[in-house]
Amino acid sequence: MTGSEQGARSLEILNEIARAATEGLELGPMLQGVTDLLQQNLDWDHVGFARVDGERGVFVCEAVSSRVPSEVAPGYSREIGSGVVGEVAETAQPVVVEDVRRHPRYVAAAEGIRCEVCLPIVHGGEVVAILNFEHGAPRPLERELPLLEAVARQLAGAVANARLHEEVFRRAQQLELVSDLARAALEAEQLEPVLKRITERLRDRFGFLLACVYLVDPQTSRLRLQAQATRAPIGKPIPEAFSSSRGIIGRAVQLRRAQLVVDVRSDPDYVHLVDSVTSELALPILFQGRTLGVFNFENDRAQAFSGDTVTLLQMITDQIAGVVHLASVNRRLSEMAEELETANRRLHELNRTLEALSTVDSLTGLANRRQFDRMLDLEWRRAIRGGSPLSLLLIDIDFFKRYNDSHGHLRGDAVLAEVANVLAAAFTRAGDLVARYGGEEFAALLPNTTAEAAGELAEIARARVEARGLPHPASDAARVVTVSVGAATTVPDPWRLPPALVERADRALYLAKGAGRNCLRTSA
Repeated sequence: MTGSEQGARSLEILNEIARAATEGLELGPMLQGVTDLLQQNLDWDHVGFARVDGERGVFVCEAVSSRVPSEVAPGYSREIGSGVVGEVAETAQPVVVEDVRRHPRYVAAAEGIRCEVCLPIVHGGEVVAILNFEHGAPRPLERELPLLEAVARQLAGAVANARLHEEVFRRAQQLELVSDLARAALEAEQLEPVLKRITERLRDRFGFLLACVYLVDPQTSRLRLQAQATRAPIGKPIPEAFSSSRGIIGRAVQLRRAQLVVDVRSDPDYVHLVDSVTSELALPILFQGRTLGVFNFENDRAQAFSGDTVTLLQMITDQIAGVVHLASVNRRLSEMAEELETANRRLHELNRTLEALSTVDSLTGLANRRQFDRMLDLEWRRAIRGGSPLSLLLIDIDFFKRYNDSHGHLRGDAVLAEVANVLAAAFTRAGDLVARYGGEEFAALLPNTTAEAAGELAEIARARVEARGLPHPASDAARVVTVSVGAATTVPDPWRLPPALVERADRALYLAKGAGRNCLRTSA
């Protein structure tokens, strides 16, 4: 394969990865699609993607594509610093291992592996994930490394957007859960059925082994079981009554604050009921200075209670106090439901805003490269269906580096924004898309446009930039800011890919620069 063919193939792979990374906002399916594409297109035996959880000090596998036996699967985790992946998570530096048998940190997780490339995915200066490639035979790793690093850089923004979407969606789910439980409390006529419904919902939502509610008997001061929900048979029956000074539950009542025990075996107050329980959370139910009871959760998974989970359960526990005193808090619960609906609307609006921002270049206000790639693919397929021409202009500001060197980057940014405004005003037909393609380069995608019409529009845009008269004494083309334009037109067909049109426009732009700049050249 020649260098140009290899470059075209690399661009094609990057475009496929970009499409896979932007087709959906759900992190898991998106990452699985990416690892599948990487394995199929780059011919690695094992490709994995791991999320870095700095709070817990571990990395967790999110997606894996392997054609060799492997113990790695989604959910698989190890401590940061363990193995090659853990080393990259710890140092934020790529690691290339030509022979894993000679690497002191290598941990065999897949059979027959000989070489490995492990790359950090960095966003906002933080290692958010790790991309790992393994193969059972020697490979030219240094030659392949630039493409793999380009893939890692390309994934950084997509992973960040997906994680942000995931966080917004998770918070919306939490708010929806609280809203549903509040509604159930408002509609309930009797206390026990609504408490039963709440414990079952929380058991199902968080996978608790046991969720139960004890209320203080005002006559005996003992705790009496009001509702319980279990994930599986737990052997011993849950006590119907409990001393308010016994166990972790009693401690929560006496101290009037939450009690979280991540390892019940190390807590002397734990009352042993279920062999498989490893962690417990007891939340006192408080209302107007009085302890009404306790909400208790037990689980068979270590570290089952994250900070967000405890906060959410505390919120729900506060609502249970309202359920017990339903008559006096109906108005408050109604206001809470309204606030939650408002918060949901705001979250949905934020989600739409974030999605819109992810397609806009922040400096120029034009579409960004991601949006351009998406629209090029869309218009290509649309032109195939309609048999219509599709034109592309690549527009480059002449001698822009000289401008930056002599005037500084701040004024350079101002020129970029000004040229973007001129170009946006030059291409106003329905369907035209003007984007910042990268650096000082812009792209204009012109659907259903012949080569002749595209040339006329390009010449108008070029002339308007020159006529704008932005001073540029360092330019050889003129004493003002000018642009060079490369144009290409084709009638797309299913046997070609959109990058072919980009390559033709790029060649034409090269010719325009060679012809002295501040001119238009069209690809043959």
